[in-house]
Amino acid sequence: MEYWVDIIRREVNYERYEVCVEAESAEAARERVLEHYMGVGDVLTHSEECTEQHMKHLDVAESEVVEIGDAEEAEL
Repeated sequence: MEYWVDIIRREVNYERYEVCVEAESAEAARERVLEHYMGVGDVLTHSEECTEQHMKHLDVAESEVVEIGDAEEAEL
């Protein structure tokens, strides 16, 4: 007999996003985004936040099996 067994895996993925913000220079734009996402938060306007878009899946940095689930008989 064959069985399908569930495997629960925790994965850390890195993804690249971009957001369009209004600023006087590239450095000022970078500072606003840095402050919004890694600092005090709520620096960007709602409209600016809504421009966020996914650019690229970079890789799975870490993968770890955390649980083995139920098994059920495989129907062949």
